[in-house]
Amino acid sequence: MNDWKTGFHRAMIDALISQASPLDDNPSFYGWIADNWEQTMRRVRNIGIDYDRSTYEDSDWDEFQGTFYEGDTRKHGVDITLVLNDGSTARYRWSGQVGDLITQVARSG
Repeated sequence: MNDWKTGFHRAMIDALISQASPLDDNPSFYGWIADNWEQTMRRVRNIGIDYDRSTYEDSDWDEFQGTFYEGDTRKHGVDITLVLNDGSTARYRWSGQVGDLITQVARSG
């Protein structure tokens, strides 16, 4: 990758996971945040990220909004697959505001 592309890719991943939640192995309509989210975050921090092999992509999912909710349950965000320096993986989901993400990426540069 070109130097600026490598830097941007790394900045995007760092910005996304700083505002993302670890994704459960079997995400469902009723919840997608991993039960062991603290352990996942600690493992990522301790082992480190292989940025060259880690990816992110747009994602859509349906999410439970409450028993009597009658609006749209469709959500949009970004799913991140981190490859760690030991070869293991961790998945995260970001569902924040695009403006916050842009600010975070700009600050990292």
